[in-house]
Formats: sequence, structure tokens, C-alpha cells
Amino acid sequence: MRTLTPIVKKIISRFNEVSGTLIPEDSLELPLLTHLISTYYRVKYQVPFKQTSLKNIANEYIDLISFIRLALEPFEKFLKKRLPNEEVILVAIYFGATLRRENKIESTVDIVCSSGIGTSKVLYNELQFRYPNVNFSTPMSVFKLKNSNTQNGKLIISTVSLKTEWDVPIIVVAPIPTKSQWKQLRKS
Repeated sequence: MRTLTPIVKKIISRFNEVSGTLIPEDSLELPLLTHLISTYYRVKYQVPFKQTSLKNIANEYIDLISFIRLALEPFEKFLKKRLPNEEVILVAIYFGATLRRENKIESTVDIVCSSGIGTSKVLYNELQFRYPNVNFSTPMSVFKLKNSNTQNGKLIISTVSLKTEWDVPIIVVAPIPTKSQWKQLRKS
């Protein structure tokens, strides 16, 4: 456990970097550490983990799994082996569950941009100034929006086109909206 604890911390940190999320280390460290100990022994003794439902998860959460694959590189370096896809998917389940639990959005309007940072903060500040009675989410990446439990959202304001269908209206604006975009926002 002492050997794997710093590796688990690196995995969580790396996932946050590549995905643009902020999973707190303490919310995932112990469950992930416990899981990776069993993963270590399965890989070491070549005991494959097989379950048919993992393929469905892999197809549904392609982005999450690719981020997990990148985040797991310190563990693979420790093992001196590339993890089988099934093992990566199992780890993705932990991260996905934590994302859903940690990212409950209780905003009226969600603000989305490609990475969740940068110029979208300008948009966020301007929206808060112009509409002080509206509850805006902090800017989030498209990935974070897809992996969040939106609870009260009535509108999504995005600086990028969203391909996924949502149950709420979506307005696409520039990070610094034009006059016509401000008019469109006022009508919404």
C-alpha cells in the first residue's frame, strides 16, 4: 500500500490534468488504492477479468476511458505492463462514479466551453454582472458537463457547439458575446 499510494495520487492528479476536472484526491484515493491492489495481482498472475457488460461501458464512455488510459501510465510503468482494456474500464467506473457524485450541478444556467477554463471565465464574470439573480455554474468543459448530474439546469450557454442532445435549450455564444448574442441571451 505504501508503494501504491503515491502512484494513486499521481493517477488522480493526471486524470484531473487531462480531463479538465477537479476530483478531490481524498474522495477517490482509498477506493482506487484498494482496487489497484487487486488489479496488481490479477495482472501479475495473468488472471483476466471478463464481464460482458464492460464492452457496453467502453462504448458509452469513450472519452472517460481514454482519459483513464492516460492517467494510468504511472501504474503501468510500475507494473512494467500495459493494462488490458477490461482493467482500464474497471478503473473508469470508479472515476465516473466519483465524477457524478462530486459534480452535482445545482445551477439554473450551465456555462460550457471546450476546456472549462480561459476566456470562458470572462463570459462567466460578465454574465454574473449582467444577471446577478441567475445562478450560473462555474465554467466547465464539455467532458465535465457530460459526466455531471445536472439537476436544476434550465439553459446551457456554450462557447462551443454541443453534439449531444440535452433536455434544455442551448445557446452558443462567443467567449465575449456580440451585441446580437447578448440580445439572444436576454430573450432566453
